[in-house]
Amino acid sequence: MHKEALEAYRLSSLLDAASPVPFINMGLTYEQLGEAALAREAYETALKRDPGLTQLSGKIEELTRSAE
Repeated sequence: MHKEALEAYRLSSLLDAASPVPFINMGLTYEQLGEAALAREAYETALKRDPGLTQLSGKIEELTRSAE
């Protein structure tokens, strides 16, 4: 089920190249799968798409610390 969700989010990100939402959803899914590095990468992409999502900075820092 997670694999299908990730594919849907990937396709969604292609349809709306400006929206951070697919990458936020990818990040949440990767976190559920225990894939911290991929989650962090997805959140970083979401933050690039919408720098106003400052709460993602904290999430990125948290994932970076947990990877150390």
